[in-house]
Amino acid sequence: MEIKSGQTITSDYIRAGQKAARFAGEEALQPWLIYGGDDAYERSGVTIMSWRDSTQWIDIM
Repeated sequence: MEIKSGQTITSDYIRAGQKAARFAGEEALQPWLIYGGDDAYERSGVTIMSWRDSTQWIDIM
């Protein structure tokens, strides 16, 4: 999990999630990122969620 305070997802954010997943190998879950925007979606294998959807985090954790 990576948490960013910005509202714009950049390629650096996505790469950080992908790198963490590669480092953990087969034990890794799909990487996800919590950010300051409103939308939730998936990009390049990273789940991106709004901080406003915090109740959904409980189900994932």
